[in-house]
Amino acid sequence: MILTGLYDSPFARRVALALHVHALPFERQVLSVFGDFEAVMRANPLGRAPALQLDDGRIVSDSRAIIEWIEDPAAGFGGPKLIPEAPAARVAMLEAEGLAIGLADKGVARSAENRRPAQLQDREQILRLEKQLSSGLDWLERWADRRSTSGEPDRADLAAVCAATYLAHKWPGVFDADARPALEHYRAGWEARAPFTQAPFPAE
Repeated sequence: MILTGLYDSPFARRVALALHVHALPFERQVLSVFGDFEAVMRANPLGRAPALQLDDGRIVSDSRAIIEWIEDPAAGFGGPKLIPEAPAARVAMLEAEGLAIGLADKGVARSAENRRPAQLQDREQILRLEKQLSSGLDWLERWADRRSTSGEPDRADLAAVCAATYLAHKWPGVFDADARPALEHYRAGWEARAPFTQAPFPAE
């Protein structure tokens, strides 16, 4: 299989983590949706990452869809499941996963706004995004205070750590680690362990 995307994308990185959890071998197309747009378009008609080319040549795009395929019992992959079996625990996981994916989406949108020339940046939109980011991080701070970094991660852990690490690197002014100690402890704890060490966020 071939995964298209950079690990500074919280979405491409989340897929790589799921592949590592299931011990699925894959190659990487280290392509940027900005710098390598035409090449990414060949992997995904929308020019978005991630995209996963399967062994038979078919391509699955969107991180949620890819992880659903990896986790599908019909796919026949082993490894620990990333979603709990118990209904209440499953709903709680989906709640946190959805929040974390949305937070990552807002973080990427904030970065995209910053790529625009200064005179074209929408100040009202920036303030709105930063309010959403702060509110989402506050929710994750309360959630992370109840979480452990031992055992195996679930899908919520993959999404939350990817989102938090993205913001810690890209927008440290928005993600103030001192103001959110529980989330920083949780994030740093997972980042020091597999599978996160197998698909690290690029320091550069």
